[in-house]
Amino acid sequence: MTVSHVPEFQQVSLSCILDQALTSSDLDLIWLGPKRNELLYINVGYHHPEARLNAMWGLSLYRTGVQNTTWFTCHWNGLSGNPHVLPTRTQHQEDLPHSAMDPKYFFCDAPVHRNWTDGTLLWIQHDSPDQNIVLINMTIRRSIRYSLDMNASLVSLILPRVTLEDAGNYSCHWKNQTCHFHLEVIAKTGATLS
Repeated sequence: MTVSHVPEFQQVSLSCILDQALTSSDLDLIWLGPKRNELLYINVGYHHPEARLNAMWGLSLYRTGVQNTTWFTCHWNGLSGNPHVLPTRTQHQEDLPHSAMDPKYFFCDAPVHRNWTDGTLLWIQHDSPDQNIVLINMTIRRSIRYSLDMNASLVSLILPRVTLEDAGNYSCHWKNQTCHFHLEVIAKTGATLS
């Protein structure tokens, strides 16, 4: 169990580190608070073996053998971001083994409202105007008081301004893994609650 001592009104980030061997498949993760209540729930479905979420809900593509006319879009609750296209590859790059090429990364620029509590994020590959393939489908629920930071190797629950009521035990659960945290909040007067 990780123990954190933090002063009242400070931002706290509790990070659940994801085992890379287990993140190659879909992700179903929940953060629970001191009252065993759900603070954050994430379900990620990967529908293409070479597509993964990256920082800030971006898309990482490995082995990018797609047509030059293909584009990718990020959607949040039905609102689409701008189209992203792969850079043109040289003949030398085409001849490299797939593992020798870095993944291509696109950031999610779909409009996300600040006070959301649930949503669906999609990364879609567009091979033509009428042929779309969902690469990643993510559903998220969160308490309005908390936010998250997420990349390929961790999911962090962020408490933007802790109060004495935030003290206690937190846990992150996914697959057969659990991370435990104990948060002790130090009152401005110097007293500690846990």
